[in-house]
Amino acid sequence: MKILMVTMSMNIGGAETHILELCRELRRMNHDVTLASFGGVYAEEASRCGVVNVQLPLHTKKPGAVLEAYRGLEKLIRVGNFDLVHAHARIPAFITGLLWDRLKLDNNRKFRFVTTAHLNFSVNPLWRKISRWGERVMCVSEDIGEYLVSEYSYPRDRIHYTINGVDCVKFSPDV
Repeated sequence: MKILMVTMSMNIGGAETHILELCRELRRMNHDVTLASFGGVYAEEASRCGVVNVQLPLHTKKPGAVLEAYRGLEKLIRVGNFDLVHAHARIPAFITGLLWDRLKLDNNRKFRFVTTAHLNFSVNPLWRKISRWGERVMCVSEDIGEYLVSEYSYPRDRIHYTINGVDCVKFSPDV
């Protein structure tokens, strides 16, 4: 399977560690994985696992950067022929959702679109209206799933739960 992971950046953090471990395991299972982000130390580590990295300004909501990221992702998705695009974070999910809508109408080219919710976002009427969630959403906890149902009216039956895995060897006291 060809999978595109899209996130803001890959510096050290909980969501970033989750994405790195997911990419690593998908590669171990012989899936082709591409990671689009603003980069960071975990992007470099993902490269060492065989993940293709594409650097795009997905870390900011500045209009010029969002447009550049949109164009970059559109080109990547058109040539990449991905089976699945998995967005992590609000800005990447917004851009990917726009592309999913556009490309499914363009010559019936369609990829599966999923998102992972790693935390509860601040909600205001604008963010509620423009936030995008995938065909399915992975949540790292039940309270985040309940948040999506209550704040965004996301269908409960399309929410799935995962855990943030930790590599106990890498993060042991000895290391």
